[in-house]
Amino acid sequence: MPDSILDNVLIRASAGTGKTFQLTSRYLRLLLAGAEPDEILATTFTRKAAAEILDRIVVRLAEAAQNDQACQELSRDLHLPALQSKQCVIQLKKL
Repeated sequence: MPDSILDNVLIRASAGTGKTFQLTSRYLRLLLAGAEPDEILATTFTRKAAAEILDRIVVRLAEAAQNDQACQELSRDLHLPALQSKQCVIQLKKL
């Protein structure tokens, strides 16, 4: 993991190795650290892949906003122990 959440990161790996999970987690950590959605550049090779990444970001936030267990899981995944569902609601509105 980079020294800072704001460090640039390149994720390269074969299909099925968890790139989408890593990209969505990184994007969500940036959002929850205070970055605005239009300040984050996340690129991929196809529109289909980009849509899948956005869908997963929204789904993960929505589940965490509605369900305490999902919020705890997201909190663990993102290494954000104080994450609360209301923060996820706020980020959903921003997206």
